[in-house]
Amino acid sequence: MKRYGNLYNQICDPDNIRLAIKQAAKDHAKDPAVIRMKENPDKYISVIHIMLVNQSFVQSEYRTKTIYEHGKQRILNYTRTFPDRVIQHSLLQICGPILTSTYIEDTYASISGRGLHKANRKLKSWLDDDVIGTRYCLKIDVHHFFPSIDRNILYHMICRKIKDSRALDLFRQFIFDAPGTGIPIGNYLSQYLSNYYLSGFDHYCKERLHVKYYMRYMDDVIILSNSKIILRSVLHLMSAYLSKLHLEIKSNWQIFPVDARGIDFLGFVFYHNHVAIRKRVKLSYIRSVNSMIASCKHHNGITDSQFASHNSYLGMLKWCDAKHLSYKYEHRLEGYTDGILC
Repeated sequence: MKRYGNLYNQICDPDNIRLAIKQAAKDHAKDPAVIRMKENPDKYISVIHIMLVNQSFVQSEYRTKTIYEHGKQRILNYTRTFPDRVIQHSLLQICGPILTSTYIEDTYASISGRGLHKANRKLKSWLDDDVIGTRYCLKIDVHHFFPSIDRNILYHMICRKIKDSRALDLFRQFIFDAPGTGIPIGNYLSQYLSNYYLSGFDHYCKERLHVKYYMRYMDDVIILSNSKIILRSVLHLMSAYLSKLHLEIKSNWQIFPVDARGIDFLGFVFYHNHVAIRKRVKLSYIRSVNSMIASCKHHNGITDSQFASHNSYLGMLKWCDAKHLSYKYEHRLEGYTDGILC
């Protein structure tokens, strides 16, 4: 396996740091540090450049935030935008392409140029083109994926691709100085490292198990086949491989006929002849429409957050067979917005 060196000077390059500041500021516009960096970026580029050249960077203390998603509690651990998040961006802009170059075609999370829509199209094409070969589905995800990642194994995997000692020192700091076990949910670097952690597993499934229809989105995996027996055998071998990574398949794994239940994946439910919106997403969309109607009724106007949320649902509906649903509720909404200043 080819290993890459002479990376650190590229990481320290002021142009690379400038781009990192721009990327780090995208989703944190209200962060006071972001506001200050935007006002005088050259000052912060200089500080980070010196910090990296002198190897004086020390990761900030982590902050903790608890969120609730779909009835689940998640604890986010994250560090400051400056300098931590900016340096993570600087590191990944140079080293990220080296790590992602090892990925198979059908893994879609945290990769530039891929994502939900590309995965959606690929899965639909499999179901359309080979009805017999995609008759059954195996669906798994990993139990407590982020906290279960073995830091030593992860770091060793990175060392197999990168040999620049100073770049590795940055990786080591971000991996081993995090609180708790595994890698923290909420850290920018974590989504890339966690994806890379399963890259060898992807190759094992495709090249050793010869699985034709395999797709992964972070720790969610689906495999399609014409045989339940084959899928059960694959499940057993996958479990054995993951145990070497100190990971465990959740007990709620499923093997089922695609046309009987549909594949609940990426916010949609996939069948051979159509794609439905996930019930939870459908109900959330209906609630968003009702909320906007209520705002119009009381002449309060539709808020920016309501408008943005509604547009995100409309974007999802375009990727499935939901013409009647969107027509019904968009028609209702138009009846209340016409003639009202919203």
